[in-house]
Amino acid sequence: MRRSGGRHRYPMLVRPLPDRQNRATRNASQTTHSIPVTVGSDIMDYTLQNPAVSGTVNNTAYSQFKFAHAQANPGTIDAPRAQFPVVRCDNIASGSTIGCIVPGAEPILDMTTRPKAAAHAEHIGNAQRSGLPGSPYAGVPLTRTLGTQVQTNRNNTCNRLMTSRPTGQDCDEYPFASTTQGGSITGTRTWNYCAVDLPNIPVLNPVDIGVPSAPGTSMCFISSSANRSGGGILSWFYRKNRIIDGDNFYVKGT
Repeated sequence: MRRSGGRHRYPMLVRPLPDRQNRATRNASQTTHSIPVTVGSDIMDYTLQNPAVSGTVNNTAYSQFKFAHAQANPGTIDAPRAQFPVVRCDNIASGSTIGCIVPGAEPILDMTTRPKAAAHAEHIGNAQRSGLPGSPYAGVPLTRTLGTQVQTNRNNTCNRLMTSRPTGQDCDEYPFASTTQGGSITGTRTWNYCAVDLPNIPVLNPVDIGVPSAPGTSMCFISSSANRSGGGILSWFYRKNRIIDGDNFYVKGT
């Protein structure tokens, strides 16, 4: 589960550890304790005190239950350890707003539920069926990237079509330019309904794709409104799930 906000109650013990971006850890502590078996839970609270500062709460603790009975053989049984997940807290993903997530819970963007971006979702689905990553069903995620790589990815894909764009349409690329999988010139492809005019690239039929291949990039002209709706939804998804540079995620296409 990925959550955001200042205070959280998780079933875990936590200890602070600086993360790779040197964000400070605030008021996280490790405590060991024991509880009766009849309680059935092991819950600790932690609070990030300062909303202007963020940090990583990196957990190495676990719960260990031991069951004993005087007439049992053996008399004591150690249950398997319950290792709790790492929690990352930051104020990078949403500007000054601090929040926490479990990075191991890789989020899924369901574009199929967005009617204003239907053409965008269709292109994503076709691209994934042609072998490109990001589908939660295939299990190969996309990875967010930032900085100059995003512009490089755009230059390698849709910016190659600046002079041949149909009226009222935008070029849509997949994988997204904001991912490390985006921007591949090798394996560039398009579709027979997309009006992309580039030499020496395959024009695929979504009804009969053939043998899927990766890596690569798919490009398609779709309505400007659908393309911009899809871009806005992706930006919201990044903020909502606190997806920063190097984080994995999935996307469902039609």
